[in-house]
Amino acid sequence: MYTQHPFMGYRTISTIMNREGDGIHKNTVRHYMREMGLTAVYPGPNLSKRDLQHRTYPYLLRGFADPAP
Repeated sequence: MYTQHPFMGYRTISTIMNREGDGIHKNTVRHYMREMGLTAVYPGPNLSKRDLQHRTYPYLLRGFADPAP
């Protein structure tokens, strides 16, 4: 299952296995994954940092007064 979906962690794998009727606990899945050296593939930290080479667009409405209704 891990080779088909390397992005799934032990929680997702145990949920799918329980849904199929295997009746395995998530700690057992975690133990086996740790024993085999398997980890989920997911994005790392700092994904919200901006690209310094990307153009920054100015806010075009700055300085305009808000029209009162």
